[in-house]
Amino acid sequence: MAKIIHLADLHIGTKLDFLPQNKQETYQNTVFSELEAVVFRANNEKCDALLISGDLFDTPDISGEIVSRTFSVLAKVLCPVLISPGNHDYYYPQSPYTRFAIPVNIHVFDNRQLSAFPLEDGETVIYGAAFQDMSAQIPLVADLDRKKVNICCVHGDIGGDSGYNPVSVEQLTQSGFDYIALGHNHTFDGIKVVNSTVFACTGAFCATNKTEIGEKGYLFGEITKEKPSLKFIKTDVPTISRIDIDISDISNDNQLVELASNLIGKNTENICAFATVFGKKQNNLNFKALKNILDERFFYCIFADETLVSTDIWEKIDEDGLVGEALRVFKNDYDKADSAEREKISRAVKFTLEALEV
Repeated sequence: MAKIIHLADLHIGTKLDFLPQNKQETYQNTVFSELEAVVFRANNEKCDALLISGDLFDTPDISGEIVSRTFSVLAKVLCPVLISPGNHDYYYPQSPYTRFAIPVNIHVFDNRQLSAFPLEDGETVIYGAAFQDMSAQIPLVADLDRKKVNICCVHGDIGGDSGYNPVSVEQLTQSGFDYIALGHNHTFDGIKVVNSTVFACTGAFCATNKTEIGEKGYLFGEITKEKPSLKFIKTDVPTISRIDIDISDISNDNQLVELASNLIGKNTENICAFATVFGKKQNNLNFKALKNILDERFFYCIFADETLVSTDIWEKIDEDGLVGEALRVFKNDYDKADSAEREKISRAVKFTLEALEV
């Protein structure tokens, strides 16, 4: 049995360009705080290994300051830290793994083929390999001792056909590993089993761009030959969320604020929100109060106004041409109709104006 933590795709050093500079710095500091929390868990739980399945750094030419800060945190881990470089932090003569001193507890796999790292328990072997440029093709093949717990740590695109080490179901089925710790795919898609091999991609440790919506985290648990037991641990790095606010039925600012508050919910101070207001604007609503609420509730909010201003449907009735003629016909029927029929006629007028792009 081996107790592990499985991380991937931390992309330390990435810049979220939609954030202002002070928020970017806060975000980066939070990433390091969460990495410190992982180190605490690894030590407190007496883990046997901490696995990083690629893209620890966002770029292979990352600054020395960030590399030094990262390694100083990982140096506190009491168990081996095993890193398989990915397509963003690939291993080459000028990579962060060759330019800087690596703490003694960290082992970086530097070969394109899987190589072994036996743990001190004498019962577990970790296999890993490195991207040596932005693409790779790493066979999931190794000379395994079936009596031991065999774990593979590698960066790879599950089910993909890209050059980022595509990993097929057939490869997983035939590999013979007890657990395959994968990176690259930025969304956690669960812990899965093929044949007798358990595999998982943790998803990104934190959001790396504005499209990566939802919770981020890593995996922690025990790997055995019988039944590996892992659970997803959510990080507290700010996440990305989208909020769509339809104001079509809103007639005043109080209703707008109430609607937004209900959509936002609670405990949102750790969310980067992309809020979009859309629909027909029935009155001269004041979005300033709404924007203030969004700014107060979220770590950061990007506000977009995609509303359409509602107009008087009869305002062009006196015009010459097709539009005016159609409106006069509708208005004649509208004046003779009861309230129910008037509603139907009004909808028909709106559809007609939209069709004519008025």
